[in-house]
Amino acid sequence: MQLIQNIFNFDEIGGKIKGVAKWLCWIGILLTWIGAGIAFVICLFMEGMFLVALLVPVIAALYSGLIWIGSWMMYAFGEVVETICSIFLDVDSLKELLQNKGKDTPAPVVEGGKISNHRQTRVPVTAGGWTCSCGRRHMPYETSCVCGKVKADGQKTQEPVAAGGWTCSCGRNHMPYETSCVCGKTKAEVQNK
Repeated sequence: MQLIQNIFNFDEIGGKIKGVAKWLCWIGILLTWIGAGIAFVICLFMEGMFLVALLVPVIAALYSGLIWIGSWMMYAFGEVVETICSIFLDVDSLKELLQNKGKDTPAPVVEGGKISNHRQTRVPVTAGGWTCSCGRRHMPYETSCVCGKVKADGQKTQEPVAAGGWTCSCGRNHMPYETSCVCGKTKAEVQNK
């Protein structure tokens, strides 16, 4: 019963089109070679058909190649459908993000074709990583969030001050070699206070 429901379910149709393309290709090739085998045996037993019997495998190989190449178009169509569906989900996600801009709700994320607000469970904060005030987690090399905040503005959690490092009056931690903060204050100004 579940198999029938999956077959007649049009969700994720691009993947189903690609699956059908593969099955039709292999079934077509298999049937071609079965038919070629039968034709070969018949030609061998018929008088004067020996040369035709030798051509049967060649024709079957060419026909199998055409079936294989023909299946590429159906498979490519499945890829196009999957890509377009992914683009529509991304556009919907961006629309929702723009509608929620400035609100305290976390921005939506597309995960496995579904819109979700739970990126926190998917991307752990690694050493040097940061969490935006909207709730999204980022890798150390990412400098801005999709909510529009830059790393320094949206950062909720800070790394501990490194040995010799300093903390600005705005609350941001800095490495010893950094001489100024993104807020505009210098290391000397903060340390002289």
